[in-house]
Amino acid sequence: MLEKGGTVVFNGAGGFIPKIAMINLAFLNAFEMPCNVNLYLTAANQSMSAPLHTDKNDVFVFQVKHSIHEAFCINTSILR
Repeated sequence: MLEKGGTVVFNGAGGFIPKIAMINLAFLNAFEMPCNVNLYLTAANQSMSAPLHTDKNDVFVFQVKHSIHEAFCINTSILR
């Protein structure tokens, strides 16, 4: 499916993939806060999986294969 490019997104992956649920539970126990795990599968020939955006919540990025080049920015409107 990803031979031609693109990204497949599994929002809330911990809710239906048992091994991901274990990661979700580990974060819940470590931070004592609700958390959610989203899984992104991106083709190797893609330069990005999502356009530049901000998230309304804290984000932890974990790369499991190949390399990642993330551009992080701070939404300064929430700092005022």
